[in-house]
Amino acid sequence: MKKCLNCGEVYEDKFGFCQKCGSKLELIEEDETKDDVVESVEEENVEQTKEDVAETVEEKKAEQPKGVALPKIPVVESKQDTSKKVNDFAEKVKASVEKSSLNGFDLKRLYLLIASIVGGVIVFFITISLFFKYKSVTNKLYDMSGFEELCKALGTVKTSVTFFYIVFLLNLVVIGGYIYRLVKLKDKRKSSLLAFGTVGVSEVIALTLLPTVIRVGQILKAVNAAINGNWDAAESVTGSALSLYSNTTSIKVSVVLLLIAEIATIAVSAYTIYLERTDKELSVEDLQKSGKNMIGSLKEYVKTEKGKKNAIIVAGVCGALVICLLGTGIYNVVKKTPINLMTACKVDFEGYDGGGYVNSDYNYGCEPDYDKTNSDISTFMDTVSYSIDKSSGLSNGDKVTITAKYSEETAKSLKLKVTESTKTFRVKGLTKVYKNWSDIPKKTRKVIEEKTKNKIEKKAKKYSAHYFDEETITINSINNVATYYAYDKSYGVGNAVLVYKVDLTDKYDDGTDNVTLYYYMDVSVDGNFKTTNPNYFNGYIYDYEKDEDESETDILDDIMSDMDVTEDDLVHYAG
Repeated sequence: MKKCLNCGEVYEDKFGFCQKCGSKLELIEEDETKDDVVESVEEENVEQTKEDVAETVEEKKAEQPKGVALPKIPVVESKQDTSKKVNDFAEKVKASVEKSSLNGFDLKRLYLLIASIVGGVIVFFITISLFFKYKSVTNKLYDMSGFEELCKALGTVKTSVTFFYIVFLLNLVVIGGYIYRLVKLKDKRKSSLLAFGTVGVSEVIALTLLPTVIRVGQILKAVNAAINGNWDAAESVTGSALSLYSNTTSIKVSVVLLLIAEIATIAVSAYTIYLERTDKELSVEDLQKSGKNMIGSLKEYVKTEKGKKNAIIVAGVCGALVICLLGTGIYNVVKKTPINLMTACKVDFEGYDGGGYVNSDYNYGCEPDYDKTNSDISTFMDTVSYSIDKSSGLSNGDKVTITAKYSEETAKSLKLKVTESTKTFRVKGLTKVYKNWSDIPKKTRKVIEEKTKNKIEKKAKKYSAHYFDEETITINSINNVATYYAYDKSYGVGNAVLVYKVDLTDKYDDGTDNVTLYYYMDVSVDGNFKTTNPNYFNGYIYDYEKDEDESETDILDDIMSDMDVTEDDLVHYAG
């Protein structure tokens, strides 16, 4: 309380000068107020009449500070009773003074209310700016083009980020002020608690947006670095921009909620200032009465034709908004970031059919697409390993599967949804081989036999048993008596051994001999075999002359031993 030392008038703290004499007011201790009242009353004659006592009490009431409610003092007949009642009256006066003047450091509530309004206005303007600039900026970051123009566009966002931090800190200070008033000054007025609550809600929503704002700040720094020649920052910009771009819906919802909360803060703070200036306080009864009146008016309006139409429209819009907000909230809770672990996986096959093998890059070329600026996801990807179920001994048409091994618990904790962790490839492109003689096309087999026969025939015509005589060789017959085919899977090559029986007449100076010879040669057949390629028929031609006491079977046994084939490899026998 304050007191005029000139005329003795007492005023509330909000007054600086006496309203009667104009003198400057001085702060006084609250106990002095009580003592002044007691002394002034006891100095009077306690034997005065009932009318005099009442008149004195009224005069003393007028001398008390405005806003202090003084209880009525019953008129007493004796000095003892009067003194007791006066003391009770003084105690009640002191309690009233304590109630109207908060103890301790008086942090003006008006300052907090004005600060809340300023913060709300700033948020209103920065949210409008963000809605107009956010999408265009993220699109330019995604394209990684036009950095100079992009830097100009980011100016508005940079300013918004700065003001966001200012409002965030301002709200923290305001919240601290309300907590001080509540705990220290016992300010439990409904208007103060309501203003405190709206600012608190706004700060909670702002706290959820803080990581996004920090990431936007990182993008701004990376863009500036790239413009200044540090192009290594471009990759981080792209990752952050993609991350923001994929979460625009949840970000916009949070910004809208912040805007609504700040508008409510402005409204509540402005109304509380009005109550402060008019010496009123928020009344539940008044609110209920106003609410009933408003509800009654709305009911009357809804009964009209126009009111019904507008009510339906408002209800539809509100319902849609509620559904959208609920849906967005649920979506954000259950939403998981999809990640395909098999992106870009590629397997190359080499070798021949039946003996093929996998020849591939590290991790089989798998390069999952994800936000590489997210340290949590990057850490998860470092733990992913790849394996293949079969890497050798492959044949065309076989299937091989690559599997990505990862921690399901880690993926769940990071809210990652692995969309694909296995990928199957069909083996193809291996060099074709002929494992069996029958695998070789019939036409190709005929050409092999004919070309082999022609080469052996030429060889037989050069037969000579009498080196010093002039000889004339006549081939009487040439027949394919046996064919062997052995497949070497280590090299993927088949080896065909063809045996021809040649009967010829050797006419020389002293006579004529009939000779039976067995000629044989081998032909290698691989996947690239072509009958038009003479290199496949350049093998050495062996001959074996039959003695009179030898059988054909004995000769074939010797040939098999010489050419490293067995009876199991025999595919044709004319004997």
